[in-house]
Amino acid sequence: MSVTVTKEPLTAEEETLLNDQVVPILRSILPETLVPRALAAIKEAIEQSKKRHGMAFGGVLPASSQIGIQPISPKDFNEVSTGVKFATTWTLRKEYTATGWNTLISSQTLSKYTHLVVCGYENLEPVPKTLAVKVTAGGVEQPITDLKEIKKSDKQFQATEPYIAGPISVFTMETFVETTGYDNLRPWGFVIAPYAYLVSKTFIA
Repeated sequence: MSVTVTKEPLTAEEETLLNDQVVPILRSILPETLVPRALAAIKEAIEQSKKRHGMAFGGVLPASSQIGIQPISPKDFNEVSTGVKFATTWTLRKEYTATGWNTLISSQTLSKYTHLVVCGYENLEPVPKTLAVKVTAGGVEQPITDLKEIKKSDKQFQATEPYIAGPISVFTMETFVETTGYDNLRPWGFVIAPYAYLVSKTFIA
C-alpha cells in the first residue's frame, strides 16, 4: 500500500526565492546535469514542509512565522547511540579503529520538523579515508556510493542522485574506510524546517 504525501505548491514569490537563492549554490557545487534533479527534490521537500507546518517558505532568511532552507549541519543528525551529540560537537569527525564497513550515524530518528535533501557527500579531512558510503533513510536503502571522486578532486566532494529524508525518518550512515584514523565525511545538501528549528543551537526532536 502506497503512502500519500501531501504538499502545498510554491507561490510565484516562493519559486523566485528558491531560484534566486538556492540555484546559484547548486550550480557552484553540483555537475550541471544534476542541478535540475536536485532542484526538483528540494522543491518537493519544501512543498511537503509547507503543508506539514502550515507555513509559507521564506528562503534562506525566513521570518519567524515561515519555513526556511539552510545547508545540512551535524546538528540535524544529533547522534545519541554512540554517546556523541553532533549538535554540541558540531562535527561528524570520527576516529576509525577498524577498516572496512563502520557505522557513522546509527539509526538516528530525525526531527519531526525537518526535511533533509541529500545531494552529495563531502570530506573535510585533509587526507580522506572513506571509500564508500551506504545510507538508509526512512526504511529506504540508498545504493552504495563509491567516493573515488572525493579522493581525486581538490574539492573533496562527490555528487549523488538527490534523495529526501523526511520528518521522523530513521537515518543510518555506514562508511567503508581503507585505513584507520580520523575521517570527516558528511552528507551535503539542505535542511528545510521552520525558523525556530533553523535558529536553534541544539537538535529539536
